[in-house]
Amino acid sequence: GAYASCALEVVNTMAVNGVEVLGTTAGLTSVGQTITWKVAATAGGTLSYYYSLMRNNEAYDAEGWVSGNTFSYTMREAGDYCVKVTVRNEATGALEYITSAMIQVKPQLESLSLRSALKMAASGYGSRFRLEAAAYPANSLYGTMTWSSSDESVVSVDQNGALTAYKAGTATITVQEQS
Repeated sequence: GAYASCALEVVNTMAVNGVEVLGTTAGLTSVGQTITWKVAATAGGTLSYYYSLMRNNEAYDAEGWVSGNTFSYTMREAGDYCVKVTVRNEATGALEYITSAMIQVKPQLESLSLRSALKMAASGYGSRFRLEAAAYPANSLYGTMTWSSSDESVVSVDQNGALTAYKAGTATITVQEQS
């Protein structure tokens, strides 16, 4: 049978496959933390990257054309952030665009306080009460809270802030953030 053929050469193709966000837990971080965005891209030539940091859907900061596929930034303000990346194939001038997943930046934890002080003696030994730690600012990001009693023979506290009274005496209950 009859047929026809031609030679085809594909040169300097580019594929941008995604942006990985490093330095967050479940898309959350706090002011003062450094976040790194890493672009996964391949090409038949040299690639350049332009990183635009967006905060609350508005341009916030940018890094001009660079050769590296990572962009690191120390978060200065609370808000919702993403990075818009323009990838340019230097051999062809072709451009591709990609946006990272959104991350939420919370204020740094400044202080903790106990929401209520309870007089345990009125209810007797073996009574259980629960204290709650209040973070300031209220929307700050913090780690696990660790509770302790200065005298476990008087009152004990578990890791949820539940107190149990054992005998007359004085004890200091402390809550501390473990980042």
